[in-house]
Amino acid sequence: MTATRTTFGPATRDRGIALLLVMVTLATATVLTTSFLISRENSPDIGVMAERRVTSEWSARSASDLIEAVMETDADWRSAANAGLMIENLNYMGAEIDVAVTDLEGGPVDEDDRQVVMTILATVDGVETVAQRVLEVRPDAGYEEALDPELGEFGVFATHRVDMDSDARLAVWRLSPSVRAGDRGKIGLGFDGSSDFDAPAGALDNAGQVFFSPDVTSSLEAEISAHAVRARSLPVEVWTTTAERPASLSGLVSAFAGLPLPMTLNFNATIPSARYAERIELTDAEFTFDGDDGPVFIDLAHISGQGLLIEDAVVRIKGDVELVVRDDVRIEDSAIVLEPDATLTVYLAEDLHISDSVVNADPALLSDSGRTSSCLTAWSDPRRVRFVQLSETPTNIRREVNVRDHSIVVASIHTPLSETLIDTSSTVAGRLTARELALRAQAALLLDPVFDNKLGLTESSSPLYDENGDPLPGLAEALAATSSAEGFGAAMARLLAVLPEPPASVAEPDDGVTPRDGSRVTRLREWPIDARLQEAKPGTPPADAVFIAPKNAAVVSELGRLLDDVLSAAGLGGGAETPAGGGGGKMGGLADVLSPALPDGDEDEDEDEDEDD
Repeated sequence: MTATRTTFGPATRDRGIALLLVMVTLATATVLTTSFLISRENSPDIGVMAERRVTSEWSARSASDLIEAVMETDADWRSAANAGLMIENLNYMGAEIDVAVTDLEGGPVDEDDRQVVMTILATVDGVETVAQRVLEVRPDAGYEEALDPELGEFGVFATHRVDMDSDARLAVWRLSPSVRAGDRGKIGLGFDGSSDFDAPAGALDNAGQVFFSPDVTSSLEAEISAHAVRARSLPVEVWTTTAERPASLSGLVSAFAGLPLPMTLNFNATIPSARYAERIELTDAEFTFDGDDGPVFIDLAHISGQGLLIEDAVVRIKGDVELVVRDDVRIEDSAIVLEPDATLTVYLAEDLHISDSVVNADPALLSDSGRTSSCLTAWSDPRRVRFVQLSETPTNIRREVNVRDHSIVVASIHTPLSETLIDTSSTVAGRLTARELALRAQAALLLDPVFDNKLGLTESSSPLYDENGDPLPGLAEALAATSSAEGFGAAMARLLAVLPEPPASVAEPDDGVTPRDGSRVTRLREWPIDARLQEAKPGTPPADAVFIAPKNAAVVSELGRLLDDVLSAAGLGGGAETPAGGGGGKMGGLADVLSPALPDGDEDEDEDEDEDD
C-alpha cells in the first residue's frame, strides 16, 4: 500500500482565518445585542433616575435661595439652626429638604459670626443632592457696632511707621476659617509719606488690601504700587484710642499688702481675684487663673520694675480673666494656655515683652527651640486673647511691645502708643495696632480677618456712610479730633453725639409680603462638595420650580407665599402648617456632609487669586 500525504496550501489557511473572523463577529454582535436588549429593558428605570436627579438638583438650588431669603427677614434663624437642623424633612418641589446652617468650623452660629455655611440636602426617592454655600451675614447693627475702638477691621494698623526686613513676612493667616471663606486682610496706614514705609517689593502681595489716610501723598501711593495689592484712601481719619481701666476692678480688695516685694510664687497655685500692691512673679511651676465660677480680675499697682513676670512657667486660663498691670509685663520661656471657652484680657499701662514663649497656641511648641510661623499647623481663635493699652499710659514716654526669640502669639494686640517689634523668627497671628511696627529677622505677622465685622470705616455700606458712600455729617471732624489717650468710652460717647438717628433696617410689610432686607445676606461662594452625586447641570428644571432671587423684586409676591411654608417648618412663624413628613430621619446623613465645611486652604488660595485677576 502506498501512503499518501495531505498538504495544506494557501487556500486552506485562508479558510481558517475567515472562520476566526466570523467567530469574532458573532461574539461582538452577541455582546452588542445583549447590551441593547438590557438597555431597552432598563430604559424606564434610567429615565426615572435621570428625572430624580434633575428634581433633586434643582430643588436643592431653589431651596438654597429660599433659605437665604429667610435669613433676610426678622426671623430668629440662628436659634432654629443651633437646635439641630434648621429645616428637616420639608416636602418642597417634589423633594425632601433638610437644611443645616453652621459656623465656618461646623459648629453653632453665634451672634458675632459673620460668615456661615448653609448646607442643603435634597432627597428624591433615594437620590440625593447636596448644595453648600458660604454666606456673609450682616447683623442689624448701629453706630456702636460700626465704631470699633480696637480697630478689628484692620489686620494691622500703624499710625506712624512700618519697617520690614527682606526676610520678614506679612500675610493673611491661611489657617483662619475667615480666609478660607474668602476674606482678605486689611492694612491701615495712618501716616502720609513714603519715608515712613520701608518694605521690600512684594512684601504685601499676600496681605490683602491697603487703606490710606485721606491726606496720603502721591509718593506713598507710588511706593505701595510696587506691591501686588489693592489700595485706596479712606474718606475719614481712622481713630486710635486706648481703654479705660475696667470698672469691674473697682471693688477688688487688696491682697498680701504686708508681704515683702516681690510676691514670688514657684509652686503650683491658683491665683484669686484681688488687687495686688506688689508685683507678681510666677516662676518654675504651673499656675491657674480660674474664672469658671465667675470672672477673675487682677489689679497690679504701679511698682518700680516688672508688674507681672511669668518665667519658665505654664499659666492656664479658665473662664474669663482680666488683668490690669500698671507696670511692665514680661513673659519669658513660658506658655499661656486657654481652656475651651476661656478668654484673657491684659490691660497694659507700660511695656509688654514676650520672649521664647507660646501664647494661645499648642503648648507643646514650647519644647521646640526653633519655632517659626510654619509650626502653626492649626487655627486657634485670636479673639480669645487681648493685650490692650490703657488710657492712663503716659503719652510723653514711648512704650514698647517686643515679641522675640521664636515666640508664637495668637492674639489681638491693640497698643497705638507703642513701638512694636517682632523679631528673631517670632510670629504674631491675629491682629495688631501700633505706633510704629518693625518686622525683623524672619519674623511673621499673620493677619486674621475674623475680627472684621464688615461694618467699619473700610466698608462703603457701613452705617457710618450715606447711600452715596459719603461720611455722615460731623463724622469726619469727630474722628479727626480723637486723642489716643482719650479712652474708649469717652471717645465713643463724643462720636455718637454727632451722628444722626439711624434709619430702620427693615421696611414695613407691603402687600402682605414678609418684610426683608436684602443687604443682610451676601453670597460669598458656592461649590460642590464630596457628597454631591452629580456634576452635570440639567438644562430644564422641574415645571413647579420657583427660584428666589433675593434682590429681585419681580418674585417678591411668590416669595411671600413660600416664606410662610419655610418659616412655619422651622418653627419661626408663618401661617402654614408644617408639611407632612416631619421627624428625625436625616440628621445623620446631613451631618456626614458637614465636615469639613470648607475646602482646603490651598484650593481657596487659588480661587482668590483667580478672582483678583
